[in-house]
Amino acid sequence: MKKLKLWARITEVMVLLAGLAVLFCVLALDDIFAGDTYPEWTIVRISFVVIVLCLISTFITLYHLFRYLESRDEEKADIRKAVIRPAAEAAEIKAMKEPGPQNPPAARRIRTRRLPGKRPSSSTPQRQRKRMR
Repeated sequence: MKKLKLWARITEVMVLLAGLAVLFCVLALDDIFAGDTYPEWTIVRISFVVIVLCLISTFITLYHLFRYLESRDEEKADIRKAVIRPAAEAAEIKAMKEPGPQNPPAARRIRTRRLPGKRPSSSTPQRQRKRMR
């Protein structure tokens, strides 16, 4: 979390510097158009470096953010497993103590048959029930 906060602050400062760099770059390009070139091209180069550093710090911040979110999700999953597992074990122990059939028969289900591409009519389930009797 500390790295994430640190990189977030660094990125915030770099974004402000990149905004100033774009402003100075526009002014420098205006002077280049007027004819004075060498100092202005240096400003354009420095602006480019500042913008690239801003992008790099943004990607590093996103990397730390995703790692933090992933670790937080794993911690939540571990907590859920710790809570659910004892309840499941208690149900197993309770089932072991109770007498009776281990696997009771499942209730009989009536399946409806559907032909591909056709919707069944409202009378289809009734006809199927008559066939089953």
